[in-house]
Amino acid sequence: MTARAPVAIVVGMESLGEDLLLLSIRPDRGRIGNADKIDFGLMGAELVRLAVLGRAEVAGERIAVVDAAPTGDAELDAGL
Repeated sequence: MTARAPVAIVVGMESLGEDLLLLSIRPDRGRIGNADKIDFGLMGAELVRLAVLGRAEVAGERIAVVDAAPTGDAELDAGL
């Protein structure tokens, strides 16, 4: 019997950035609140997804790529 690499099953994480974007919409104005800062949140959401999948990790003050193989997700692959 050969050992298999662990498979990460992440439910609900694929829409993390979209959820953040929807939550940032101000209902009274119909616009994104803090539009100048939302990019940081969206980049952080992709980093969280990569970390949960075991593709990246935060070590001290640095972000390290653990596995640079394509994920099949264009946004995540761009982050790698």
